[in-house]
Amino acid sequence: MKPLFWMFSLFSLCAQAQAQWLSPQNDSHNTGAAHVEKVTAMPDSSMTVKLFHSMPIDAPSMNPWFLRLAVVNEEKLSWNVYHLPNVKSYQVLPSAKVGYLKIAIRQDDYNVQTGKNVERASTLFINLHNANQNGGRIEIDVK
Repeated sequence: MKPLFWMFSLFSLCAQAQAQWLSPQNDSHNTGAAHVEKVTAMPDSSMTVKLFHSMPIDAPSMNPWFLRLAVVNEEKLSWNVYHLPNVKSYQVLPSAKVGYLKIAIRQDDYNVQTGKNVERASTLFINLHNANQNGGRIEIDVK
């Protein structure tokens, strides 16, 4: 039931126009049987931030990349891991502000009326300002 809940909650994150707050999650369930494909260090001098994607063994055929954002929690000397939407592809874009991350994503959605997959593009604007704190959260605005 947990993976189904995540799928719907992440879909709703991308479908809504207003900003959403995400708290760090225990990532062992989704990446325990996964292969991390790529890790990207983010250029932010105020904290250690990495973006990574993985593909679990039982990955869905649509949007198979499980996109995650990891930020070093300086109080606990561990990682705060934030679950971003599952994607078909993504690209990190330059951000004009320190403490913010901008990611262009592509996702497939199934159109029930036509019976075909429809690709949609959007951009995640992520506010990282307290992501490195104990109990810290990130704010995501989807455009």
